Amino acid sequence: MTLGIAQLIAAYVVLAALLAGLNIFSTLSWLAKALLLIATSAAYLVLYFSFPPLLGWPSGEDLPKRFGLIAVYVQEPDRITGAKGSVFFWVTDKSSSTNVPRAYLLDYDPELHARAREARAKLQKNVPQVGEAVSGDELDLAKMGKPGEERQGAKSHKYTVKFFDAAPEAPPSKTAEMPAPTDDGAAPPPP
Repeated sequence: MTLGIAQLIAAYVVLAALLAGLNIFSTLSWLAKALLLIATSAAYLVLYFSFPPLLGWPSGEDLPKRFGLIAVYVQEPDRITGAKGSVFFWVTDKSSSTNVPRAYLLDYDPELHARAREARAKLQKNVPQVGEAVSGDELDLAKMGKPGEERQGAKSHKYTVKFFDAAPEAPPSKTAEMPAPTDDGAAPPPP
């Protein structure tokens, strides 16, 4: 049985109410009672804001340095509502031994949107994509030596995300699947 976020919060509120009831009839000083109630309320807020990452909401952490792209979704900025826009990635970390996908959230950038659109189109054509997050500390050799006016419009990002076609998987070994020969030297018939 799995409880939803509402049931877990309701269970916590019931426990907090029981603590408040016990506080009324306890012999503790009023200062200790007040501190217990404040600590319970603070724990409620910590619990409330701790649930979304556990429920699979996208992480605001940095993308892995090298990752396999599973899906991408772009939310463009909306001038009417003032929404700033976001790019959502669902990726697997290539440096990790576990192949568990994770969702990541990045701020919208037109260049990132264009690269993500190309990667998504290739994914829809069944061409696996590998991404690379290049940190801003690494030098961008394409912009070195360019006049300042060519660099004026460029935004500084923590890192840049690039996509590549994944290397094809190696074909299966032919020797590993071959049946052992029989005494007369002929291979047995296939099953």
